Amino acid sequence: MVQLQVPCPDATCHGMLVNDHTNFSKNKTLFPIFDLNGAPSWYIIMTMVHGNCQRRFDANDGEVLVNFPDYGADSYPVDTNYAFANDASHLAQNTMDVFSALMLTYDNGEMCSAMLYDSINRAYIRRLKSYCSKAKQMDAKPIEHVQKEGVYIKTYPPLGDTIRDMFDDAASSKTNRWRISDYERHTREIQSACTVPGHILSRPHVGTNEELPQETWGDCSMDVWHKHW
Repeated sequence: MVQLQVPCPDATCHGMLVNDHTNFSKNKTLFPIFDLNGAPSWYIIMTMVHGNCQRRFDANDGEVLVNFPDYGADSYPVDTNYAFANDASHLAQNTMDVFSALMLTYDNGEMCSAMLYDSINRAYIRRLKSYCSKAKQMDAKPIEHVQKEGVYIKTYPPLGDTIRDMFDDAASSKTNRWRISDYERHTREIQSACTVPGHILSRPHVGTNEELPQETWGDCSMDVWHKHW
């Protein structure tokens, strides 16, 4: 990763970014990535700077990751559309794949958030059972808890409203290989569907009106889209 040449995300700026410092070397902090496998993963994030424009970018920013080659970008398990620069945490790509189907169907951010919290709780219970089982085998009495030093984790999984906002922002994000947002892509797909004048084009999930045969879609010059809810 240290030998990768990463161009500046600013289209008007030419040149490569160089490493400056990490979040751990400067602030002794780590960046969390939450998923459905249990406890979050903690990452050291490099801050990169351009020598000419002096702009700074975090290496886990979607605008930076999208310029990485695939083998480099895959080392950070977050989709570039969801790698927002100002978020305190990210969600892993495999988790977003699951949430995408749920949000598209139910728009239930609270359920997605509850799944993240539940996965952490279940992972903690499994580790506690394993610890107590080992202590029983060794015929030792486990301590009640680890002595704390007044420090605790202040980063938690996002709440439902935040997850919904993430999906809205990702739908309008152009931080992908083809540089077109999902919102624009879906709009163009709808606009490209055409009907014969006087007919109604409908899908099974939006209505049961007359279906237009697929072979006649391209034989018309009028773009009309009728939605029936």
